[in-house]
Amino acid sequence: MLELIKVSSNTSQSKLAGAICAAIRENGTTLVSCVGFRSLVQSVRGLSIARRFLSEEGIEIYTDIEVENNVVVKNKDGEESEEHQEVYKFKVLSRKVEK
Repeated sequence: MLELIKVSSNTSQSKLAGAICAAIRENGTTLVSCVGFRSLVQSVRGLSIARRFLSEEGIEIYTDIEVENNVVVKNKDGEESEEHQEVYKFKVLSRKVEK
């Protein structure tokens, strides 16, 4: 089963890397999802830290990236407004490499 890891703008990079490493060791794959630029930066940093740790164990990770544009309708005092959000999804895959 594909584990979903949601990332926000204030997610700890090291904790995210640990969660990615744990999911990769257990399942060989995971899905990292975030909304917005700041959470995207945290996701990329967490992925790069996880990549470094896993490479020491002979595991290489790579990602398939998908970007979705969502429209969120908000209701303020009886008025509706639309907000566009970009949702980034990283499907993280792994493979063993020989040293």
